[in-house]
Amino acid sequence: YHAALSHIEQLVSQRIMELTKLNISGTGYKLRTQIAAGLKRQAIRNALVRYNKFAALVNPPRDPLTWETVVNYSFLAEFDLLRFSQVDIRDRPWVKPVIREGVMSYCKLQCARAEIKRLNVEIPRLYAAIHDEAQQIPAYISILEQTDRALANEVSRW
Repeated sequence: YHAALSHIEQLVSQRIMELTKLNISGTGYKLRTQIAAGLKRQAIRNALVRYNKFAALVNPPRDPLTWETVVNYSFLAEFDLLRFSQVDIRDRPWVKPVIREGVMSYCKLQCARAEIKRLNVEIPRLYAAIHDEAQQIPAYISILEQTDRALANEVSRW
């Protein structure tokens, strides 16, 4: 069971690294197509079948994993929740994916609220800077007209 779980974890971590490599701007087309073809291989699916076979034999039996579940794992730490520990953690509320996603959404909401507070400070500053600049441009144009008429003409078009 543990070997099958470790094998799935290894394959998924390789997949995550390959997906990261696909997004690197320096990666050529040929390499990207080879990586994409490699991601379609049956290795992870075969490892899932093996894991599910052993998960059913473990006492107490583990829930089977699906392709969608494994592909949607965003953190490798989620595999650690599948492993046995000294205490059976499967009944803990934070083990349930819905609750974990809810907590992550709550944390993102808190970050968004902090960002709104920061923006409520930055937006008036930006507005004041734009307003002040609009007030100062005519004075700069008049100074430029005395020294460089061509530049003053270009600035006045802006």
